[in-house]
Amino acid sequence: MSATVAAKPSLLTTTETPLSVRSFLAEVCATAPTDVKTSHDEMSAWKVIAEGRSYFVKWASASIYDGGLANDADICGKRLHPAIVRLLNRVVTGDGTLLVFELAHGEPLGVMVKSGSVHELTVAKRLRLLRTVYDALAAIADDGWVFVDFYDGNVLYDLETEMATLFDFELFERGDGYTLAMDRNYGSSRLMAPEEFCRGARIDARTNVYTCGRLAINVLCRE
Repeated sequence: MSATVAAKPSLLTTTETPLSVRSFLAEVCATAPTDVKTSHDEMSAWKVIAEGRSYFVKWASASIYDGGLANDADICGKRLHPAIVRLLNRVVTGDGTLLVFELAHGEPLGVMVKSGSVHELTVAKRLRLLRTVYDALAAIADDGWVFVDFYDGNVLYDLETEMATLFDFELFERGDGYTLAMDRNYGSSRLMAPEEFCRGARIDARTNVYTCGRLAINVLCRE
């Protein structure tokens, strides 16, 4: 009887591994992962190359996964809108959960607003950009979510393809609203509604509409 050969770990097909996330990535990646963000010891993100393609991956420890990264898995895994970054795989590692995303291309919209480069686009292109963002956010809202920290830094815009990609939904809340438990909500003050600076305020769809309106002002109007 021939011995069973263990399947080689794969970034796109492996769903569970006893390896730690760093050991798993060392096994499946062609080169060392490029650090993108490390919030703390229990949450990290990297750009990686595996099987000839580039991907964006996010990891959270088992103790905090349900408190944030699970929202990304839910929203991105449902393919609610083409502009929402695609979740390709979820891997339960020995020390947490790794999400594998399609690598989105472009410049952060927030950077384009601050530099003024977004205003070099024609009005028609800016309106199409806003429509894409609004349609994607509407799809998320229709799925039962309230935005918590959405701002123009959550949008990448590719000048060559004229495509926008939305990402990073860790703090979004399920339901029709929530009570702000802090003196200031997460997000950018350029887009935040007045109630987001008031502890105990109700944050709901009306707050989200305000944020969308402020986004339009920033994209369409120069300071």
